Amino acid sequence: MAESAVLLTDLSEDQREQAQTRYTIIRPALEDGVTQMQVARTHNIPRSNVQRWVKLYREKGLTGLADTKARSDKGKSRRLPTVAITLIEGLALQTPPRSMASIHRQVVEIAEKQGWKPPGYDRVRQIIKNLDPAIVTMAHQGAAAFSLDWPGIWPSRHRKNRVCQALCGVGASGAVSAGTLDHLHRAQHR
Repeated sequence: MAESAVLLTDLSEDQREQAQTRYTIIRPALEDGVTQMQVARTHNIPRSNVQRWVKLYREKGLTGLADTKARSDKGKSRRLPTVAITLIEGLALQTPPRSMASIHRQVVEIAEKQGWKPPGYDRVRQIIKNLDPAIVTMAHQGAAAFSLDWPGIWPSRHRKNRVCQALCGVGASGAVSAGTLDHLHRAQHR
């Protein structure tokens, strides 16, 4: 089945602007004999994009350079659910410490049962590596690893809150009570 031709007037203003911008980028490759690789380097974009745009321009003209098809997953979140991120963080803070591979396997199993798209190993690793080192130390080695009275450990109320959430538990709202924070603050300044 042949595609119907798309006219420039059928495109939105943003699509026309996108097509014009892409044409401006590939014009040297089309008219001046500049290689597609040089165009890609000049504009710091992947060579495959330049190749695709040149092909689309030659097949469909300027309208071919505009994105006219919406993503098939448009409107659906492609991000990992917040509860899955919390799960990964919780597993990473368990004692004794678990390997990333072990955590990844368990998260994939749970994700499949919950109907989530299972995260890749690299995404699980990224979440674990982004954990605050103070939280990880406290979770794995306990308070003996460093003193709560050491002034450098609490540079901000925000960090104090994150450590408390990980170690003391959190309320339904996801925040530590002001009383808990005040108690820790007083302990710090004794």
